[in-house]
Parts: sequence; C-alpha cells; structure tokens
Amino acid sequence: MATVDLTIGGASAHAIGRKVHPTRTRKLIVNTAITNRGAADVLQLFKVPAESLVTIVPHVLTAEGGVATADLGWAEDPNGFADALDLNVATTLAAPAAPVTKYFSGDAIISITLDHALDAAVLHFHVQIVSL
Repeated sequence: MATVDLTIGGASAHAIGRKVHPTRTRKLIVNTAITNRGAADVLQLFKVPAESLVTIVPHVLTAEGGVATADLGWAEDPNGFADALDLNVATTLAAPAAPVTKYFSGDAIISITLDHALDAAVLHFHVQIVSL
C-alpha cells in the first residue's frame, strides 16, 4: 500500500495537478456613530478580483436604535449577499449572521447600500476571497 502526500507543499501534490489557491481574509468596521451616513449612501467595502470565490459574514456590533436596513451586494446585484439586512439587531462574533458565498467571474466591488440614514450603528464585515 502506498502513502501519498497530498498536503500543500507535499511531494506528490504537484504530480497530480493540485493547485494552491491564494486566500485573503479581510475585516472592516464601519462606525456610523463617528461618520453619519445618509439613506441611499453606497459604501464600497472590498475589491474582488476576477475568478474568485467570496464568503462574507456581516455583523451588527451596535444596533442603530431605530428602523434601519441595508442591502449587501455588488454593482450588478446590489442585494446579492443580503436584502434588507436588519441593522437594528445586534449580532455577536460568536453568533454572527449566516455566511454567504458567491463566485465572481469578473472584477467586482462588494458594497453596502443603506436604506435608511445611520448615526449609531457599528458594522463589522469579515470576508474571505479565494482566487481560483
């Protein structure tokens, strides 16, 4: 019986055509208590290169304190990750919103479009981008 090392950097990994996919993890905090934001503002969050798999997890660290929603997506699909994300319900890092994964064939910019003015919410975005 043979032992075949398929781990990254393993001797046999390249012999069978295994490709290493560069992965980037980014985090961003948007604090609207410091910089108030208006309804319909579009905040560009992350640049995504073509041929990438993106997973994003939004957190509401501090709730807005009133009716507040936003759409999370990109130019071609402004609510592709989340439609009417409730910014008045705080989540914790231990119990975040469900992650959403999308494939991008072309370059994109992930953005959040505010449905309401914000002056108190603190938002945290965690994104993982895997270049294919």
